[in-house]
This record gives sequence, C-alpha cells and structure tokens, in this order.
Amino acid sequence: MAHGMSPRYFMSAPAWCADIYQGMGLRLQKQQPVGPPGGSVAGGPGLSAVLGVGLRHCFPVKRRTASVRCAAQIESMTHSLPTLARQVKELERQLRQKDKALAEAVALLELLTQVSGSQRGGRGRFHGVDERSRVLALVERTTRRGARQEAVCRVLGLSARTVQRWREARHAEDKRTSSHRQPPNRLSAQERWLALELLRFARHRGLSPRQLVPRLADQGIYVASESTFYRLVRAERLSRPAPRPRSPPVHVARAPNQIWSWDITYLQGPVRGPFLYLYLVMDLYSRRIMGWRVHAEESARHAARLIHEACAAHGVDSGGLVLRSDNGGPMRGATLQYTLRCLGILPSFSRPGVSNDNPFSEALFRTLKVSPSYPRQGFASCTEARRWVTRFVAWYNGEHLHSGLGFVTPEDRYSGRDKSLLVQRRAVYAQARRAAPHRWSHPPRPWERAGPVLLASAMVSRTTTPLQFTAITGPRLKRGPLTEFSAGSPLSECQAICREADNHLPANASPSCERPGGEPHESSARHCRRYLFDGAVP
Repeated sequence: MAHGMSPRYFMSAPAWCADIYQGMGLRLQKQQPVGPPGGSVAGGPGLSAVLGVGLRHCFPVKRRTASVRCAAQIESMTHSLPTLARQVKELERQLRQKDKALAEAVALLELLTQVSGSQRGGRGRFHGVDERSRVLALVERTTRRGARQEAVCRVLGLSARTVQRWREARHAEDKRTSSHRQPPNRLSAQERWLALELLRFARHRGLSPRQLVPRLADQGIYVASESTFYRLVRAERLSRPAPRPRSPPVHVARAPNQIWSWDITYLQGPVRGPFLYLYLVMDLYSRRIMGWRVHAEESARHAARLIHEACAAHGVDSGGLVLRSDNGGPMRGATLQYTLRCLGILPSFSRPGVSNDNPFSEALFRTLKVSPSYPRQGFASCTEARRWVTRFVAWYNGEHLHSGLGFVTPEDRYSGRDKSLLVQRRAVYAQARRAAPHRWSHPPRPWERAGPVLLASAMVSRTTTPLQFTAITGPRLKRGPLTEFSAGSPLSECQAICREADNHLPANASPSCERPGGEPHESSARHCRRYLFDGAVP
C-alpha cells in the first residue's frame, strides 16, 4: 500500500482493504462499528462491518505500518519464488524417473511371463528365422511399454548388438544348420564305457590320466589319449578339487610382551672377512629393544642366554609369550628350543619360502646400519661394538620417533604414555587450525594411536605336556626316569635336566656327547634333540 494514500481513498475501498488485512495476517474480529451514524462512509458499505475493526484503526499511522509489513512479506515471497520453482522442478523430475522405472519393471515382469526357454539367448545358440522374429516382436512390444532395450535384452540373455544385427535383412537368418554335428573321431559308446571302467578300477585309483596312459601302454592297452581321459574325468566329475591350503595361524599383539621377535645380523669386524654377530630381541607391540648381545660366533647357546636374560631383566611372565624368528641354525638349535620349552615360550618361525616374514627385526637392523654414527670401517673389537650398541639402544628406545607407532618413542609406547602424547598433539593441531583456518585446505593430521600387530606364522607345535627322556639301547628304546618341569623354570633347572639326560646316555655313545660339566655343551644339546626328547621340540 502506498504511503501517500488518503484516508478517504482507504475508506472508499473496504473490500480491497479487507484483502490486504487478510494478506498481512491480521486477525479480523467482529466488533461494534465505531464511526459516523449509519455505519457507512462515502456512500459505501459499513467499513467497520467489512473489516471487523473500528474506524480508528484505519487512520494513516496504522495504515502506513501495515503497508510496510505487507511490502516486506511480498518482497520475501518474491525472493523465495525461484527456490520454490527449482524444488518443484526437481520433484517433478524425480516423479518422472520413478514413473519410468515403474513402467519398465511392469513391462519386464510381463516379458518374463511371456518368454519361453527356447527364446532365451546364449553364446553360440542356434535361433531360427521364426524364433528370431518372435524375439524381435517381444523386444519391440516391451520397449513400447516403457522398458529400455538394454534391460529387455538382458532378460532375454542377448546383447543389444545381437538384436540390432537381427533387424538387418542380411542377418535375419542363421546360416548354420540346426543339427549338432558329432566329431568323426569321437569315442564309441563301448570305448567310452571301457575308459570309464579303467578310471574307476581299484588299482588305478589315485592315478591321474597322465600316469594312467603310460601304465596302460606298458600292458599293451590303448583306449584313448591323455586329453580324452581328462575330458571324461571332467564330464563324469571323477576328480575332486585340490584341498585348499590351511591359512597360517596369525598371532596378534595387543599389549607389550605378547610377541617378541629376534634375529642375528652381521657387524663388520676389524679386518675384512670375519664378522661380529649382533643378537637382538625386540617387542613387536612397542618396537622396544628388550635385549641384545654381541659375540664373535653364531650359537644357539648365546641365543638361549639372551632370551633368558631378557625375560629376567624386564620381569616378563614368559608363559604364553610368542618368540618370532626365521629358520636359521641358531633359531632351530636344540639348546634354544630346550630353553624356550623350559620358560614356556612358544616358538614361531617364518613360513618356508617367505623371505620377509620377520620384517620387524629386519627393519630395526636397517635403522641401525643407516644410523649416522654407525662406523663404516667396522668395529675394532667386540668391546667397541658393545659400547656403540649400548648408545644406539638408549637412543632408539628413548629418543627415536618411530613412524610405525605414530611418531612416538618405543619407550612411550611400551609404558602407555603415547595416549596422552597423541591427545596433546591433536589439541595443538586443532588450536592451530582455529587460529588460521585459511591455511588448512585439508583436515589436520589425525595422530591416531597404532593398532594391534598381526603376524602370520608357520605351523608350530603347541604341546605343553611334560618331557620324557629316552635312552637308546641298540634297536630298542628304553624309557628313562620321567623328568617334569613347569613353565618359567630358570635356566639352571634346564642345565640340571641336561646333566640328567647325559647320565642316561648309553656307554657306547659317541665321545662328543660327553662334557666335563658346567654350562650346557652344544653336542649335549644335539643329543637332547636327537635321542632324549619324546616329541617335545617341534
């Protein structure tokens, strides 16, 4: 409503004012008219009766306020009209799509009820002229009802290109003959029966046609070729599928001291040729180095001492601990296996033919040898090598930010402090993003905590029964006294068991089995594995 309207003009158009009042959302109520006698103005109907309000509400001040409100509402509605139009258009488009999909579904269902098995397609299948005409008629009728040609062809088992080719005059007829030709060199019914009987013969069970054909030739019998036998086997389903290999057991480390990994690496010695050997064991969950030794030779005895000292130094309950290693001589040595048996540790070996099945120790050795402080000219002695390894282990456990652990140190991961460190990092990154959001085109780094460690293993024995020693007396075996031990036994008990085992060796045993006493001898450990264990060492 214009602001310059006169009261007389406003009062002379009561119906128009009533429409505006109703458009503005004003509440019209029946009231007693207030105004001149007779209830009318300028010869028109009573404005009070039409509007339901007194004439004092129709004066310019109230009229101007109402006109402003009406103009604002009209302007907002004008701005929202394009949006409403787009929404209506989108809803209409979706409705048309649903109508098309519904019509196509109905047409395809009717097609399924009309089509017969002979009208369905298939690679290389013969279709006569009449059958092609019926198929084309079905396709034409179904597409007119709203189905797509591609969907119709899929139901019929044909390709759209095949249907298009059938519509051409030169492809209207299949040039092939309708009869199925038999190869002239096929086996007769009698020969086929004889070949099947030979395959089912009890003496030939388990033999492949590749082995059966030459055996029959040695007996002067020829029925069919090797490939023909294979075709008969497939046709009659006489072969069973090869057994699927069992998946290797997977060990999962969800906390420290559940899975350890150890290995031996070469260290360059004082001169070219001889090497020093670094024995190192680490915890897979935290990548923390749990123990190490440097020796001038490889020996299962040194490895056994390393594992025992690592368990004792860190107070590890070795019962249920899995020790991962490769298949080297010291790893498979009887002395180490005997010690692991005493401590209740389950050995886990790399799978045969898998060279990278112990990756954590290999990655640690690479970090060690690419360290800037690693001497490129080698170590002058074992003492110098031990000093350097001591410094490296302190740096690796306490200062090295491991990328596989979310860039926390192995010591923090081992003790559980990595949780608070990663939470603090996330808070720092979130604060930096809030301070300068225009610099962050992507979400900030999540700094998530590393999850459990999975490790596939070769099949190992999980036998935990007590050991029984056996002494060799010629071709017969005689049981010695039963010696029992529990998991977590100290190494001294292992030595006592070895001494007891040596006491039960026969008198004519090899002199290399005898040892003067003291620490376990390597030859004694070999005899423990060869003669004395009764299925204890895997």
